[in-house]
Amino acid sequence: SSPSPIVIPFKLPEDRRELNFSRADFVLENVEQAGPSFEIRVFVDNPRANAATPTTPEEGFAGSVYIYGYGQPPEPSGESAPGGVRAPMTRYVTGTEMVKKAAASGNDLTMTLVPVSSDPDDPSLSRVQLGALNAYVTFDQPPV
Repeated sequence: SSPSPIVIPFKLPEDRRELNFSRADFVLENVEQAGPSFEIRVFVDNPRANAATPTTPEEGFAGSVYIYGYGQPPEPSGESAPGGVRAPMTRYVTGTEMVKKAAASGNDLTMTLVPVSSDPDDPSLSRVQLGALNAYVTFDQPPV
């Protein structure tokens, strides 16, 4: 079965509600690279987003990350990352304007991660694993 979009509620820290930040990044950790290639679309405050949702600011689209998978997962060699991830990677999506819009409304926000297949032979994403993925927002800490 294909992975469903993941909806993650995020409580904005009180000091960030004043919009006193110049940059906000969505951080996706433990993304599995051992498997097929796919895209993860990041939407803000659109918990109903799916692969058919337009990638526009009006729909809360913040950006995408593209995972270029290895294909066959490598054989386990000792310790795995959390959740059995064999080739973990971290990816970032800068979402400053979307987070500021949510913060200006005075509400907390939701981050919706939508996996989209890049393999026409496996449009179901049946081999994509997102269970160990960890996502959060950082402020004024550009990725290294």
